[in-house]
Amino acid sequence: MADEIPVIQGEQARLIWQDYLRRTQQGNGGGDKGPRPTGTQPPIAVILDAALGVATHSRTGATSCAATRLDYSVTSGQYTEANASVPKITVWNHSESDEYALNTFGKAEWIDGHWWFMGDCGPMASR
Repeated sequence: MADEIPVIQGEQARLIWQDYLRRTQQGNGGGDKGPRPTGTQPPIAVILDAALGVATHSRTGATSCAATRLDYSVTSGQYTEANASVPKITVWNHSESDEYALNTFGKAEWIDGHWWFMGDCGPMASR
């Protein structure tokens, strides 16, 4: 009988799952080590698929457009567009003074449940 695979009962599975969620949300109790808390995303490099105008009001009039995710290659030292199977994201501009042209390279930061676009580079010559 030592060869048998143990079976986890329903209540045991629920307790294991709750423990996993608690540890994930707390970062495994190791300060900033371990997995990110549930609902957060790391910043990502993107390029705008359309012009992104200024916000009419920073809190209530943000503008948005689609953006293509980029991957960085340590070997070549360059960014390339992510695989076509990687979905584009919608980025938002909350700035009332900064607008961005088509093909502007920048960073998307996950804040309050949506991607904020932060770019200070001009449009790229080619994609």
